[in-house]
Amino acid sequence: MKRISILTLVLLFLLSSPVLAAIHWHWIGYNVGNTFYFDTATIHYSYLENNKTVQDKNIISYSLKTALNEQSRFNLAKYMNKDEKSPTIPWETVAYMITQQNINVANKTITNNSVQCFDKNHVLLFSYKFKPADVQFQEVMLDTFNDQIYHHIVRYAAKHNGELENHR
Repeated sequence: MKRISILTLVLLFLLSSPVLAAIHWHWIGYNVGNTFYFDTATIHYSYLENNKTVQDKNIISYSLKTALNEQSRFNLAKYMNKDEKSPTIPWETVAYMITQQNINVANKTITNNSVQCFDKNHVLLFSYKFKPADVQFQEVMLDTFNDQIYHHIVRYAAKHNGELENHR
């Protein structure tokens, strides 16, 4: 659990890198050499917890792709392998990560719900879904890359409101 929490922090710090250029991956920007995209096919409003038929327009769910540069791959491998005698995951080969995230527009917070790591051949190397009790919204601080992601997603949602409402 400790490693997963730390991986979440690493993901929030690294957020970036060049990825497959699929039509539904919309470029957000780059940070310390990593490139970030969100998936226009997965972005949608969440549903109220007590009524799964009513959308909560304050919560926007989406997939974030972070394409890692060489230094980020090295840092990830160094961090994830530091306490393991024989690592089972070749962290140095992670080319990109896909994180399922939610943004709470009203509170200006963001959370990670799951993370998947892939190599350059799109082979899944690692996958983890956070337990609901472990998912916590974190405040989006001004002038950070999460702030840039937050504003990009919120602007996209406002512009494509009808599409997000019809997404099931």
